[in-house]
Amino acid sequence: TTGHQADALRAVDEALRRPGADPMLCMVKAQALEFMGDGPAALAALAAPVASPGCSAPVLAYASHLAAQAGDTTEGLHLAQRAVQAAPGAPGALQALARARLAVGDARGAMGILESLLQRCPNDQHLLALVAVAWRLLGDPRYPLLYDYGRFVLAQPLDVPPGWSDLPGYVAALAAELKSAHLFHTHPFGHSLRQGSQMPDVLRRTSPAIAAFPQALRGPLNAYLTRIGRGDGPFLARNTGQVALAGSWSVWLRPGGHHVDHVHQEGWISSACYVELPDAIGSGDRQGWLRLGRPGTVLAQELAAEHWIRPEPGLVAFFPSCMWHGTEPFSGDERRLTMAFDLVPA
Repeated sequence: TTGHQADALRAVDEALRRPGADPMLCMVKAQALEFMGDGPAALAALAAPVASPGCSAPVLAYASHLAAQAGDTTEGLHLAQRAVQAAPGAPGALQALARARLAVGDARGAMGILESLLQRCPNDQHLLALVAVAWRLLGDPRYPLLYDYGRFVLAQPLDVPPGWSDLPGYVAALAAELKSAHLFHTHPFGHSLRQGSQMPDVLRRTSPAIAAFPQALRGPLNAYLTRIGRGDGPFLARNTGQVALAGSWSVWLRPGGHHVDHVHQEGWISSACYVELPDAIGSGDRQGWLRLGRPGTVLAQELAAEHWIRPEPGLVAFFPSCMWHGTEPFSGDERRLTMAFDLVPA
């Protein structure tokens, strides 16, 4: 919570200095360093366990990711192959190998691995996101089964819930309640945001505007479920017409903040609801906009975003949880406040 790297790592470093320290502590340190923005130091933290012939598959898989991020995709592939050798058939190791093959330009080889994994885990959102990448690279006609922006993406205003006379008044009340709940001001490890704070389980709060949010959401959500309908493919085949909440949170980004491109593993439908926005949103160069379709994995051939949504206060956007998404950084001295949630079929 202090925002200082040494403070965050002190307990881990002390534990690593003890005789017989668990090598997995090196992975904890590497993950912390990566989320502090120091990829080379993260990779260096894994050097000792990776050099061991008995290195575990999770450490090798993570080292593969870090090596690719650092630009050494050949080493990333080698480490992923070692991970599979260490744990044959392990989903995490095989997914690391698929990512490593995409990083060296072998989309067809990655697709073979991913298709096998999907037979075991058909609703795994990370797998589906990687499948979409492979389909896009290969020009596969099945790509729109996962990424059909015209049908699968919708942004429209919230309803005005009972107790408020207009949407701006409701959104202002929602902003005040959300900001009072953000207790920390550094981004948490393991999440997509950079330069901001995240408050989990926001819809469990009972303050008036937050408690009214499900009513405000009803109209837009019903419109989205009607829009996508039912059909073939990994996304539409799950539509029962009813949904359940899988998680909710609020993000308050500082100037320069953004979300790296990612997907939501626990969801089926994901969202972004815009509450309070910086003036930079209207600058004309997409500052602070939601971008969709730019993969958050290393590729030999870079793929650009394919769709953007311009935020507006009171607007809620819906899209498949397996759809790569991030945000463009924004300048100025104002913050960007949002709510988000994941839904699954009920």
